Amino acid sequence: MPLLCADSLTSERISERNFLHFLSHFQNYFLITKKYIHIMNKTKKVGIWMDHKEAHLFEFDQEATAMHSIANGFSYEDKQETLSRSEDIMQNKNQQHLAAYYKEIESAILPFDEVLIFGPTDAKTELSNIIDANLKFKDTKITVQAADKMNDNQKIAFIKDYFTKA
Repeated sequence: MPLLCADSLTSERISERNFLHFLSHFQNYFLITKKYIHIMNKTKKVGIWMDHKEAHLFEFDQEATAMHSIANGFSYEDKQETLSRSEDIMQNKNQQHLAAYYKEIESAILPFDEVLIFGPTDAKTELSNIIDANLKFKDTKITVQAADKMNDNQKIAFIKDYFTKA
């Protein structure tokens, strides 16, 4: 991957090898290593198992590890309370909570370069459509796959299997 030269006199592209050679002259001044450069270029990946009630996000880095959960705020009690007034009010309230739920997931996945969305309901497709319409995700690879209800170990295995094959 070509890197831009930091020299103010030129803006030519240089190879990683030449860049490392350039940096080797400054090793006494900077602690910059090839390993650090590879970390900078590493693709950040996340797997999301979701339905309309909750989403489980697993960051992937050789293993699916860091889990974060996001819940839809529309509870059974909210549904019963708004349904007692009107079905239209209940539908509007549900839509508002879903929009906030999807927005929270969008914010959580913004720093990632590759996203796998999977789960048993249409929520994954709805989120994918929202993400596709958002220009902030134009360089993000989004994949949607159907999956059944799973425990955490099955979710981790699913994510690991997908990203190691990709």
